[in-house]
Amino acid sequence: MSPSQYLAKARMTKAAEMLKESSASVTEIAYSLGYANPFAFTRAFTRHYGMPPTAYREKAPRE
Repeated sequence: MSPSQYLAKARMTKAAEMLKESSASVTEIAYSLGYANPFAFTRAFTRHYGMPPTAYREKAPRE
């Protein structure tokens, strides 16, 4: 796994965790994880999980 792949996976894991456990907006999560804008974050998240962050938040069980 390359360093960029590792970083992307770590960001997506953290993003999923934040979507499940916090009420932060997708924009806030995107910026907190170092994405330049929420659109880039949404594209990356959708590629990784197969659904956009808002759909993931709705389907994910709250912990």
